[in-house]
Amino acid sequence: MKYRAEIDGLRAIAVLSVILFHANFTLFSGGFVGVDVFFVISGYLITGIISKERAVKQFTFGHFYERRIRRIFPALFFMILCCIPVFWILMTPVDLKKFAQSIFATTIFGSNFLFWRESGGYFDTGAIWKPLHHTWSLAVEEQFYIFHPIFLLIIARFSRPYKGLIMLLAIIASLIASLYIIKIDSNANFYFLPSRLWELLIGAFIANMDIEAIRSKIKPIISDLAAFFGIVMIMYAVFAFSSHTSHPSLWTAIPVGGTALVIAFGRAKGVVGFVLANKIFVELGLISYSLYLWHYPVFVFARFYFLRDLEPAHYLLLIGTSIIMAYISYKFVESPFRKKNVFTRARLFTFFAAVSLIFIAIGFIGHKSNGFPDRNSGKYQDIFQAQIIGLKDSCHCHSRDLANPCTIGDKSKTPSWALIGDSHAGALASSLEESLIQRNESGLQLTQGGCPYVLGLAKTAPVPNFCDEFNLEIRRYLMLPNIHNIVISGRYVRFLYQDGFDNKEGGKENSSDDSYFYPAKFSGEKERQAGVLLAYQKSIEELLQAGKKVYLVYPVPEVGWNVPRQAFKMRKRGMKENLTTAYDTYMERSGPVINAFNQIGNAANLIRIYPAELFCNQLQPGRCQTEMNGKTLYFDDDHVSVFGARILMDDLFLKYDRLPTSPTAETAFIKWASFFN
Repeated sequence: MKYRAEIDGLRAIAVLSVILFHANFTLFSGGFVGVDVFFVISGYLITGIISKERAVKQFTFGHFYERRIRRIFPALFFMILCCIPVFWILMTPVDLKKFAQSIFATTIFGSNFLFWRESGGYFDTGAIWKPLHHTWSLAVEEQFYIFHPIFLLIIARFSRPYKGLIMLLAIIASLIASLYIIKIDSNANFYFLPSRLWELLIGAFIANMDIEAIRSKIKPIISDLAAFFGIVMIMYAVFAFSSHTSHPSLWTAIPVGGTALVIAFGRAKGVVGFVLANKIFVELGLISYSLYLWHYPVFVFARFYFLRDLEPAHYLLLIGTSIIMAYISYKFVESPFRKKNVFTRARLFTFFAAVSLIFIAIGFIGHKSNGFPDRNSGKYQDIFQAQIIGLKDSCHCHSRDLANPCTIGDKSKTPSWALIGDSHAGALASSLEESLIQRNESGLQLTQGGCPYVLGLAKTAPVPNFCDEFNLEIRRYLMLPNIHNIVISGRYVRFLYQDGFDNKEGGKENSSDDSYFYPAKFSGEKERQAGVLLAYQKSIEELLQAGKKVYLVYPVPEVGWNVPRQAFKMRKRGMKENLTTAYDTYMERSGPVINAFNQIGNAANLIRIYPAELFCNQLQPGRCQTEMNGKTLYFDDDHVSVFGARILMDDLFLKYDRLPTSPTAETAFIKWASFFN
């Protein structure tokens, strides 16, 4: 296939967009579409190569996959090899176990499935701690390479127009599938090949066209305008898209269509071709694969190493480091393996089969050992244990189907309690269950990640009305006559704002995955927040008016750092002080929610639990603790650990035991019935 320098220039734009997005430069809030640009380019180049080889009867599957191995494996495996000793030193056992799993999955080109199963999507904050998270796109491409040659051979018997028609139908089918899947599972829609296939096939569709013949029939100025418009479409997506943009979706057609226009109409002698083919862009394009591979683990390394959140100046240095590593990789790893006289096909296949088995073994052992928790001689076991246990969900009750709600506590008893809210409520479940067992009582756990209990609000992600619909189902259970004690906890503060928490001391929550509540109608940010706070109040007041005893857990102090990771880094440096944050910062951020809860009034059946009174100003005035008595209060940056939950539940039941005798199910039913009569 004829070399086109402007394609390498387009690769440079794609990889720079992705890197600047991952570096949190807000101007490039849609830089993730660089991956979509890569997909179109890949579909175009692979189809062109296969078609050219078939035309001269030189295509074989062995030769095709040999080329893919020479192109992909050397730089990828070199990067993984370099990462292993570095992250062995820097990672906690939980992170190391996940890293080992990703080594296994990346080696078999299934990391897209792993990251789909693990997280809340590409924009999930946990992704920034996974060195191989970016390999999901390689997995999608490799899966495409398995099926695409077969697809091309099947349609080869047709003439070019009919092949184009078949590809067009496949593009439409994949796009429809994506629009359907996004309603069911937005994360699967992001990571899976069926939802991405249309992007790759658009590149294939262009390769199937006789581009030179088409361009020869139109004026050069028209070709240049089309290519220029394509660049504008790509850059519009880079600057205008954000984590709130449904992706992939019809919006994705903008950068994908723009890439298609540049490939189809970009001329070497045209204006766009001249710009893209300049030496700097071409050189970056040539190392773009290695640069894509290296930038992400370099960023993750810095996050694990430095105590403070990374600033723009840090990212610029890290980008420079990534370019240096990419050049080394391209010069001394990628290029030599492309020389067939040095590495024959037999040697190539044997070598990478052996390396693959080694990496698979490393990944499997790292997984089975749970990240080697004893490798630090037990010095950090207290903080490791908090992270390992995490959200203790031994009965798999959190985010459970409400058609079969989960009972916690003494399961021989009729549930008289309910635990509702998001993962902040889920983090309380095991401690609440212990207390209920001691009292021979039981309750329903009705918790869903990302959905605090509030009615009448939509949410920006993952699905606008999911939480409201889920909470309406919960409401049916709460109004049952046997349920008269309700524990409510949620990260209400998180969903009030459009950005993550900044502790103003070097710990800042990544905001790229932010989702927030909004009422049906609002005219601005101030009105939106007021509407959300009012909905918080009304949802709780309805339960109080129904005669329920409501145990309202006020906002847990956010930290800004993942506590086990940060504490691990501090202790490795010999720092003896405990990790704390400013109480004033907590109040500044959580104040509006606290005030909204305070305005509910002093109903006799409202019992307030104040985490800040228990976690803050206890050991240090003006500071909120993350550790007490040598035990960690959090398992990440905002969820309480099992120990932290025990403190909250002890306070709750201390107040519970001081109340008048709890009403029986019969009296609760009478109160509930009278309210609705």
